[in-house]
Amino acid sequence: MARWGFQEGLAAAKLFAPSLYARGRDATAGTVAPAVLRPRTHASVYAIISDRGRQATVREGDVLMCDQHPDHEPGNSVTFDQVLLTSDEGTVRVGKPTLEGVKVTGEVVGPHRGQKLVVFRFKRRKNVRVKRGHRQHYTRVKITQIEG
Repeated sequence: MARWGFQEGLAAAKLFAPSLYARGRDATAGTVAPAVLRPRTHASVYAIISDRGRQATVREGDVLMCDQHPDHEPGNSVTFDQVLLTSDEGTVRVGKPTLEGVKVTGEVVGPHRGQKLVVFRFKRRKNVRVKRGHRQHYTRVKITQIEG
């Protein structure tokens, strides 16, 4: 019976679970980014917007979950002026840092709460155990128009 060394065993493991050993993994896998709920059909016109330091790729009809806007009520209109990039039928325009005269408008759908996170602080042998929960508040915005 042949014994595998470490390299041979690793090569065999990559055959059965290649996604676990992929290079270039996202280092920010645990961070929360704006989620975009997109219908199955994709429009060819899209834009990359920046909202309070977070960037998202949006198309018309997408529902964007951005940080909570307490002054926006459901049904109100929201305008995103910081557009970093637009693409229309293969024509790409990149801003330095933003594009002038381009804006993305959306309609507020309503508030939303994110997934529950458990924050657990523990120190062994010191009787320190603190369990806290957190749910981030978001505002859901449906993208209605990309102008410019």
